Amino acid sequence: MHLRSLLLLFVVVAALAGLAVWQLREEGEQRAKLDAALLEGFDRGRVTGVRIDNLERSLQMRLERTSDGRWQIVDPLDFPADVAVMEALFGSLEMQRLRPPLVEDLSKLRLDPPRVVLEITETVSGKPRVTRIEIGEVDIGDQYVYVRRDGVLGRTERALDTVLERDLPGWRSHLIMDFDARSVVELTREGGLPMPGAEAMPVALSAVLDGEWRATAPFVAQLDPRQMAALVGALAMLRAESFIDAPAPLEHYGLAQPVARIALVDARGVTQAVRFAPEPQGEMWYVTREDRPYVYRVSSLGVGLCLPPSEGLVDRSFTRAARSEVTGLELAYEGGEISFRLDQRTWRVTGRRDGREVLSEVVADEALVAQALSAIEQARAEQLYFDKQLRAEDVRGRIELRLGASTLGGSLGAAVRTADGAEGVLFKRDGDELVTLLSPRVLELVRSEASAFQSLVLHKQLEMDTSYIEAKFGGVTRKWARDEHGHWARVGMETEAKEFARLVDRLLSMRATRMLRRGDDQVADPLEVQLVTFSGAVTAFVLGRAQVDGAEAIVYRTGSQYAVVGPELYNSLAPLLAGD
Repeated sequence: MHLRSLLLLFVVVAALAGLAVWQLREEGEQRAKLDAALLEGFDRGRVTGVRIDNLERSLQMRLERTSDGRWQIVDPLDFPADVAVMEALFGSLEMQRLRPPLVEDLSKLRLDPPRVVLEITETVSGKPRVTRIEIGEVDIGDQYVYVRRDGVLGRTERALDTVLERDLPGWRSHLIMDFDARSVVELTREGGLPMPGAEAMPVALSAVLDGEWRATAPFVAQLDPRQMAALVGALAMLRAESFIDAPAPLEHYGLAQPVARIALVDARGVTQAVRFAPEPQGEMWYVTREDRPYVYRVSSLGVGLCLPPSEGLVDRSFTRAARSEVTGLELAYEGGEISFRLDQRTWRVTGRRDGREVLSEVVADEALVAQALSAIEQARAEQLYFDKQLRAEDVRGRIELRLGASTLGGSLGAAVRTADGAEGVLFKRDGDELVTLLSPRVLELVRSEASAFQSLVLHKQLEMDTSYIEAKFGGVTRKWARDEHGHWARVGMETEAKEFARLVDRLLSMRATRMLRRGDDQVADPLEVQLVTFSGAVTAFVLGRAQVDGAEAIVYRTGSQYAVVGPELYNSLAPLLAGD
């Protein structure tokens, strides 16, 4: 072959090889682009605008981020966007990837023209950057959809297409109010709820939140925190079933003079108010916000949750405090007074009758105190009297619960018998003007005698802690201790004192049948007992005979206690000391 021909052949082969290398490199770069994020480096925080052109749904819409970070539809109308839908849109843009196409004929992929066009405007380095995503045909298997991103053809998951497949109402926020339920500090309701065949049920209420919700009109009372949270929450979640975009004058919907109106004020002092009117001959309601030109159609259920009876919002519980917070309880009724005080872990009770102290700081029975506190915790207003007053001259007593440095309480009035024959007591909570009726259990509690709560436990000591027991009767003193086998024996003797051992449990743990007031507490035939522990602590008491209410009884006496006890221990122990 001629040399020139060989050189020409070599040049052609080299050119073909170079073209092949270039094509492979281009295909590699293109393949790398088609196995990456749909939007490289996407940051939703930089997005300032979104434009959607859905040819199938004849929807052309633009959304913009407001200065406070919310999304607002600005074209074809001005309306808040649905937060959940915007979250789904940005979530899909963050997660989806661009994959290689299987077909490249744009006419077969419905990308010329595209079904849907999405434009995302971001602010990058202070300048707007627009990314255009065109959406076409769904791929075989319905898992992917063909897209063209800034001219690059590929496929991506159908999640983005699913988000964009909605009409204009699907992008609009269905929440009528836009406030944080936790920020509401004032609520005002006016009007009433229509009732079939009856007068409208009044729902008027003015309430303020100052640590707790309190009604200020048309009655003054503490409100149930759970019921108020449910009411405010229902207003925050009040949803439109449909929208009336170009409404007639409000008179046409009954909203110029609505049947009910609710206004809320948040901690910033911003007010949002809504009006309600029932749809004639329908199950829906018309609702409008006073700061917006729209009329919404809302379900009867949604409206009903916003207009519960005002009396149902009253806090009927006496207290919602935990038992562990209680440090004291004061009860007073018709001349009787009972005061409970928690002294470290021991409850003490003091009683007065007509101003005279009848019981002073004695140990109270823990079980009975627990029952009293339970009665207070479960106390509820059985009835509400909006037309009654509890004037100063009508007050007959008081309940006061101490919670550390704070107190909860109120005044008690006369006992009242209800239609079903139960007897309760009138009550007015401190700070309220509303009079209620507390349950019969509370009336029974405040009528109790202080002495009924006194502990009947006289002393209690563990046998394993006891070193010895000494008793003296009729000039004879005996001492008993346990031997190395744990048996009780009289000191100085080796034989087990079986009869005495049978009395040890009763000696170490004594309980009164009746507590007596100190006074003339001399006893006859005294039997003196000392219980001495290994640490040297001594429990000393005297058993003896005394006249109690005209009858002889066995009594127990110490420096601070005087009580009637059962006769069995005295009658069994005295003979052991009288004998040899």
